[in-house]
Amino acid sequence: MFYQKLFNVLKSIGFRSSQDYWEERYKRGGDSGSGSYGQLADFKANFINQFVVENQVTSIVELGCGDGHQLGKFAIQRYLGLDVSCEAINRCQNRYADATNLSFEVYDPQTFSGHMTEWQASLAISLDVIYHLIENHVYETYLEHLFSLAKNFVIIYSSDFDSRNPFRSRHVRHRKFSSDVAENFPGWKLIKHVPNPFPQSEYGTSGTVADFFIYRGPGVVVSAPD
Repeated sequence: MFYQKLFNVLKSIGFRSSQDYWEERYKRGGDSGSGSYGQLADFKANFINQFVVENQVTSIVELGCGDGHQLGKFAIQRYLGLDVSCEAINRCQNRYADATNLSFEVYDPQTFSGHMTEWQASLAISLDVIYHLIENHVYETYLEHLFSLAKNFVIIYSSDFDSRNPFRSRHVRHRKFSSDVAENFPGWKLIKHVPNPFPQSEYGTSGTVADFFIYRGPGVVVSAPD
């Protein structure tokens, strides 16, 4: 027990930044995590695909696309994947080299404003990203950019409570993001919260604490999936 705690403390001390963590993880051959595979990936893809059809969404931008494995299950007319990891973007570009409707770009928060207009889409999505944003300024900037990218809808798939245990998992910080969205983006309305069917309390490591949250922009009429 003592040595495990000591090991976790040392891991936490070695943590430099959210961006560095993921860049190093992909360079070591790691992937985007268990949520991009199996039953969780199927659930997310089915949900997104249904929403796209019911609301006639023709373009999607994903802020934090990861290695692109999840994308393979989406039925999307036009898609742009953004990620802070150059390695992740390289993987996506190689994996989908023949897909003319899919494109990928490195997301640099410092130069985002110069690309915002060209990157905007009808729907902006964030899947399993928010609880990996450890630094407050990174998290706040991410939310600002996510909602700036969306013309009509934002879909967030994440936990929605405040909790952090850096001694257990250095790259996870749960946040009550819905309160921050309500305060900082009052023009966007939360129209639906959809719990996932595989809660971690029942499914353990094969489950998740993330749910779907659908936001609608001003003046948009929407039909959300059940």
